[in-house]
Amino acid sequence: MLTECAQSTSARAWRRLAAGCLVFTGLAHLGTEALAPATPARSAMIGVMQGWRVSFPGAERNMGELFFGFSIMMGVLLVGCGAMMASARPTRASYGVMVGLTLAAALIAWRYFFAIPGALTTVAALAAAQAWRAEARGQG
Repeated sequence: MLTECAQSTSARAWRRLAAGCLVFTGLAHLGTEALAPATPARSAMIGVMQGWRVSFPGAERNMGELFFGFSIMMGVLLVGCGAMMASARPTRASYGVMVGLTLAAALIAWRYFFAIPGALTTVAALAAAQAWRAEARGQG
């Protein structure tokens, strides 16, 4: 049986691994968005998206703006959630939320993206589950 200090360190290490995967995924996503080359195919796709306007209460946007905005928001939220996960001292109940959210992110990444975000979010989910398990063993 691990001592309380060792168990607490174990949960913290697993939590930081999960957080690191989320922060890396978010930064990589933001970097990819910022550095994506303006190829003719990308420009044509964005042009078509900009032609599709959507009205919201108080605003009208095109699909190109929504695509870019949601993409940036996703990267920022991944970085922010990862940073909070690394620095916060979660309650036992909030570990369940962490596991649920990272598992949902992993399932979405595998369904709609590709292997790198799928693998990173899966590692984040597994590490969050291990942190929860270590915490449940009594490191308080």
